[in-house]
Amino acid sequence: MGDAVLHSAVYPELTAGTYTVWATDDVPVGTVTINGGRVGEFTWPDGVSYHHPAD
Repeated sequence: MGDAVLHSAVYPELTAGTYTVWATDDVPVGTVTINGGRVGEFTWPDGVSYHHPAD
């Protein structure tokens, strides 16, 4: 992993299913599947920036 930046989040109330991951309100970057009681993983695509609405 070296100098890589990794983020994690825990959403205990999240229902199992497939979710869209969004870069902005109108730019989807992929999907992640959440299975009950398991860790889901998503790799942010190279070249896609994220803009937080508060920025």
